[in-house]
Amino acid sequence: KASDGWEASGDPISHPRLGWTATKEGATFSLLINASYETKFMTFLSLKSYGPNFANTVLEINVTIIRKEINQHTALSYEITGYHETNTSIYVPHKFELPGGGAKI
Repeated sequence: KASDGWEASGDPISHPRLGWTATKEGATFSLLINASYETKFMTFLSLKSYGPNFANTVLEINVTIIRKEINQHTALSYEITGYHETNTSIYVPHKFELPGGGAKI
């Protein structure tokens, strides 16, 4: 829905780390997803690395489930850190339970 300070990055051949990259401190990214079926979880795949670009990085995820039919909003926040001590970059899956019993149709 909106982005401030995020951009798609990577090259599938020479630098195979395709995804979204924050280009400034405090970058924000917003999506509006209309559920087409009941959803209880969401999964993010993050890149953890050891370089200075990853030191002290945290992805904060704020999720709000809106149920218009009963005028209910349920919110929850999650955090994913980007740095680790190992001298390699790895992808890590993160599975989060959606608030309020998840998205319903």
